[in-house]
Amino acid sequence: MVTRVSEPQKKTDARELPLASCRRLGYFLSSMLTNAASANRKNSRSSMFSHRLLHLAWFCLFLPSVAAQNPVKSGTSPQSPIPSVSAQQPATPQLSLALPPDPPPDVVRRGKQLYTSSCAFCHGANATGGESGPNLVRSIIVLHDKGTGAAVGPVLLAGRTEKGMPKFFLSLDQVRDIAGFLLSRQNAAADRRTYRVEFAISGDPARGKQFFVSHCAACHGSIESLRSIVQAKEPAEVQDLFLMPTGIKMLARVTIASGESFSGELVQLDDFDVTIRNESGIVRSWTLGDSQQVQVEVTDPLQGHRELLRQYSDRDIHDILAYLETLK
Repeated sequence: MVTRVSEPQKKTDARELPLASCRRLGYFLSSMLTNAASANRKNSRSSMFSHRLLHLAWFCLFLPSVAAQNPVKSGTSPQSPIPSVSAQQPATPQLSLALPPDPPPDVVRRGKQLYTSSCAFCHGANATGGESGPNLVRSIIVLHDKGTGAAVGPVLLAGRTEKGMPKFFLSLDQVRDIAGFLLSRQNAAADRRTYRVEFAISGDPARGKQFFVSHCAACHGSIESLRSIVQAKEPAEVQDLFLMPTGIKMLARVTIASGESFSGELVQLDDFDVTIRNESGIVRSWTLGDSQQVQVEVTDPLQGHRELLRQYSDRDIHDILAYLETLK
């Protein structure tokens, strides 16, 4: 008994149906053109119609071949390539100071302890120099050592007795720890991006208190009312607060000829007009002049600060700041 195995029928993709139909239409139009051309050679109008049909047939035969060469996957639409983020935005170059890498924190910590007990009394607590020892942050020997101990070690172990530096009995690991600490100090000095500007407080708080009581307490009352403000500010910002305060608007009261008055925040005042805004946000303007008989009274909450600005001496400013800093 012979079993006939039928070959599996190929499934026709739904995308191939329009192309197959187009191809069949092209063959059909070509056959029509062949018959029409032979029957209507003498008719010029029919010949023109046949010529157009020929173009249509050619298009129907050409389109499937182009589509077959450029298949489109099902469920996806052709998309233009999207450049990557790195291609869209070039990487920002990082500033390099050509410094050797910082030693591990443990090395710096151990080195600082050894340096404090053995070297700080001459070279200073931060290795920036002392009464009898030079600045090690700027030392050529330390600079060439780069935290390895190769250049610093011989100096530590042998000492410089002619300059008053004794020799130290240190292990190789201890020498490397001290060298690592000195390298961290040099890197910190070279990288000015990490610098923090400290505001020196040089005034006398006692004199500052006297000035506050005689010139400021009438408006501000107890200094305790300023504690929360001062604690949230840096010294330079605190100084700006009492020298050039901002953020408080002037108030104005406008009285017109009928005796009616309007009050609000002063928006503008010049030789020609006055404009105010009341608590509801309504803006009113008046033209100034004798015929209008408009009177304007301006209240400046910061007038006392503006008058003191002409009276302050440098000493007064430093004393007031020193007194306000005691609130922290």
